[in-house]
Amino acid sequence: MCEVDIKGLRGSNGEFGALGVVTVPGDADATHAFIADVARQPEWSPGVKAATVEELADGTKAVHQVLTWSFLALRGDMHLRLLQREDAGARGITTQLQSGTMMRSFRSSVSVTEAGPGMSRVEMQLFMAPAIFVPPLVRAMVGAQVRRQLRGVLAALAAFLTTQDKAAAAAATAAADAAPDAAAAAAADAAPAWAGSDASDCGAAAGPSSDAGDSSSPGDAGGSDDLASAEEDNGPCLGAAAAAGRKQKRGAAPARPAPGVLVAA
Repeated sequence: MCEVDIKGLRGSNGEFGALGVVTVPGDADATHAFIADVARQPEWSPGVKAATVEELADGTKAVHQVLTWSFLALRGDMHLRLLQREDAGARGITTQLQSGTMMRSFRSSVSVTEAGPGMSRVEMQLFMAPAIFVPPLVRAMVGAQVRRQLRGVLAALAAFLTTQDKAAAAAATAAADAAPDAAAAAAADAAPAWAGSDASDCGAAAGPSSDAGDSSSPGDAGGSDDLASAEEDNGPCLGAAAAAGRKQKRGAAPARPAPGVLVAA
């Protein structure tokens, strides 16, 4: 689990504030783009119930968020309308409250930098002032709540990105392991059925038996062409059969007649 560093801050107008830093897996540009995609926050941030985004003409984004809040035994939903600005070159994001329930003011900033190969450093700070007066005796509790909230946001971000990174690595490993088997299977499917065999594997198919009939004479050129074609088109086994047939036609002596059998001159 990625460690989150948090410290408390005080805003220029007395707002409660906090600064948090965490290192997460992922390229800095991709990490910045992921954090800037506010519509996806409900996927990874437990405190965000819903988020909608409207692109404005000046390049900023109008964001409507529904957040869950808790303080001591109290629980509820909070609606915020925010204006978000992004600087892709500097990998920065700033957010300013336009209107919202229970908030008099809210602003935040995020910056993302490289933190080594395949890692990013995310720094987030926020300042907020409740819509109601906070008694001095309760201020310390509110400040601690703001720090816990920021820690929870960054811890959820780190956990989500770590899970995504592990899933991507596992998928890449599985694909690499499957590649040789897939290549071997493809090669086997592409090879002709007789690949790798030779005439000795052909057995009885190596040629016609000595008592088999032959419709062509040894000098029949058409028969020789047919045998050569069979050898070329059908591989070693048929080639061996063709060779055996030629040997029988061309090299075998005429059969002698049995005694007492007359042969016409």
